[in-house]
Amino acid sequence: MAENRSFYQDLTEIGEIRITELIRQAEQWEAREPAFPNSGAYFRACAFTIYLSWRDVTDGLHTENDLKRLEALAHGTPWV
Repeated sequence: MAENRSFYQDLTEIGEIRITELIRQAEQWEAREPAFPNSGAYFRACAFTIYLSWRDVTDGLHTENDLKRLEALAHGTPWV
């Protein structure tokens, strides 16, 4: 993490990366044949937990845009 970046920026970047990785894993597991029951749901729940943790830790710091963007990612919705 770069020294000139804020804790908030670093935490937001890490959260976004982890959420994206977990949603990608959920999609990969859901596409497998044969599919394993609830495997995708597990990864999606982990992604949403990362989002909730980020939201709690950054309470009072997060921007409305970041809040909406990370929530959309945690739901597996691409952010535009």
